[in-house]
Order: sequence, then structure tokens, then C-alpha cells
Amino acid sequence: MKSCSERSQCRPGGREGVAIVLVLSVIAVMTIVVVELSFTTRISSEIAMNQRDELKALYLAKAGYQYSKIILTIDNSLQSQIKKTTENLPEGTPALGFHLWDYFPVSYPPEVIALLDMAKSMQGGEEGEQTAATPSEGSGVESDGSSDQAWDQEEYYDVEIKSESCKINLNSLAEEKQKDLQKSGIFKLLVNLLSLEEYLEFFKDNYNLREDLIYAIKDWVDEDSMGSNPRAGMDENTPYQSRADRYRVKNAPFDSFEEIFLVEGMSYKLYAEIFEKYTTVYGDKDNKINIACNHGPIVKAILDQSVQYDKDELLKALEERGGFDSPKDLEEKLKEITGVKTPIDADIKGLLTAEDTKYRVVSTGTVGQVSKVLTTVVQRGSSAGEQVKLLYWRVQ
Repeated sequence: MKSCSERSQCRPGGREGVAIVLVLSVIAVMTIVVVELSFTTRISSEIAMNQRDELKALYLAKAGYQYSKIILTIDNSLQSQIKKTTENLPEGTPALGFHLWDYFPVSYPPEVIALLDMAKSMQGGEEGEQTAATPSEGSGVESDGSSDQAWDQEEYYDVEIKSESCKINLNSLAEEKQKDLQKSGIFKLLVNLLSLEEYLEFFKDNYNLREDLIYAIKDWVDEDSMGSNPRAGMDENTPYQSRADRYRVKNAPFDSFEEIFLVEGMSYKLYAEIFEKYTTVYGDKDNKINIACNHGPIVKAILDQSVQYDKDELLKALEERGGFDSPKDLEEKLKEITGVKTPIDADIKGLLTAEDTKYRVVSTGTVGQVSKVLTTVVQRGSSAGEQVKLLYWRVQ
């Protein structure tokens, strides 16, 4: 019989616990690896799903833009027909100022589903009754619930179409001659706009900044290198040479509206409160301003200096008279309210029209919590049925 001293089991510190320690260590390491792998896989899956949703949202936004082009083309034909129909009507007949998107939402699917439900109710569709929006039994067409599924998953696009012709085109300053700049309608209109009481706070430290800013915009977009500002030097590049990031003026029209931040004197407050709302850089340089869809500040800015009427009260009086739908209609109502024979500045009057030629289309594609915004500016065709022309494109 072996003695206890000859058997390892009898010695303290033997190998009985090594196996369990190794097993626990392996289990712990495997647990960490599995948890880390699971976490990494989950994160990768979330990233992949977000990228998928972003791509789907982008294509939904693009689909909204393409649909808006169709609507704009049809509306262009509609407006041409309306113009032909109304040109022989008696003078003073109110214009039919409406667009297709005012009555038919350019979005899918929420509003489309609502319209389909409305169509069902208008057709007297009751439960079990066949309607145009419901496939009949035995027709070979099965409803896959795609619209309902899109609604549940919150996959849709929504499009907003607004007139860009209501704004002042800054690129048109390039067409004004240097010696006649201060007498031009575009210069007067911009000065009047920046001089409105609601914007005085932006220029309280330097009232000359209003005209200086317009001169700087003129120098940026015109072709010559001579300074327009009589209070500054002859070299239009002088203000830009003292900057940390020295550069020269472009001497060409703005390509995008964000480029305006490069102009001397421009600030974010001026951009957000005035220029973004009431000015544009898209379209032909000689584009006119559609006064029929305009904002209050633009209406205030077109008034002749002889009009001493309170401008806010004037806007209220115009609203009480049902607004206006053309420059002539506006002028007649201004005469009636103010008693002034020429209430609109003669130089500015030539810039006004009642027609839309440019539109800002903002298409938002949404998939769950992810959204993509496609902002475009388009110019409609000059004749009925002509396709719209893309002027600006930006994805956010």
C-alpha cells in the first residue's frame, strides 16, 4: 500500500483545482468574445440599416423631385391655356391665380392614401363593396398592402413647391451700367428693402452699409474690375486683400446662393432675415419679380418716395381689398388707398410682373427616423409642354 507521501492527492497545493480554473477562464474569455462579437455585429447591423434607410430616403426625395417636374410641366400647359382663355376677358377681370399643387398634394403615400379613402367614400364604397381603389375578388390582382406597409414603416416623400420669381435676382445687378446704377430699379428696390424700419437694427452702427453692401454685390457679379462704390477706392478687390484668406472678387454671376457669404459686408443675420427670404441668384439675369405672390417687405419697397402712408396700415388696407393679382391691380388699389397718382416708383415698376418662371422645390424623403432633403430650383419651359430646366441642386 502506497503511503500518503507518495500520492499527490495527499499533498496540499495539488492539481485538483487546475481543471476548474482553466474551464472557468475559458468560459470567461469565450463570454467576452461572444459579447464583443454580438455588440460589434449589432452595431454593424445598425450602421448598415441606417445607410440603407438613408439611401432609400434619398431616392424617395429624388422620386418626389421627379414627380414635381411632371406636375410643373402639366401646370405650365394649364397656365398657358388659362392665359389664352382670359386674354379676351374685360379689363379688370380677376386673374385665375392658382397652381396644381395648391389643390393636389405632391407627396406619397400619406396624402395619397387619404385621397384614396376620400375617393372610396365619394363612390359610396361600403365594407365589402368593390371600388376603384380596391381589387375585386377573382380578378387575379391581389392586394399586397404596399400602401399600408409604407404607412406603417413611415416611408414617404413630401414636396413643397414655392415661387422663386417673387424674389429679387441679385445677378441682375451685373446688367446695370456704372453711371446709371443709383437710378436703376434694382438698386432702388434693394436700398428701399434694406431701409425698411424693421431692418434698421442691422445698420444702426453704419447706415452707409446698406448701399455699400449693394455696391459690393454689384462688383462681385459684374465683369469689370472697377469699384462701384463712390465712397471706396477704384479697385474693387481692396476690401478682400486685408482678409486672412485673401481672395479676389469673382466678376461673374453667383452660381449658388451660399456664395453670397464671400461678399464684403454680408453677415449671417442679414442673410437669414433679409436676403434668404427676399432675394435669389437663379434664373436669367433680367428676370422680373412676380409681385402677385410677394411678401409685405417687397410691396413696401416698391413704393414711391411721395407715398407718406403708414406702410403697415397700407398692407392691411390691401388685404381688406382682397389683395392683388397683377402690377396694374396693385397700382390701382394703391392709388385708391393713398390718393397718390404714381404710388409705385417709376424705375421699379418696370421690374414687376404677374408671372412665375422659377420655382423652389424642396423634396423630403423619410424612412423611419431618417430623412433626406433635396432642394432644387427649376425654371419652367417657355412654352406649353416644355420640360423644366434645373438651375440648382443640393442634398442635405
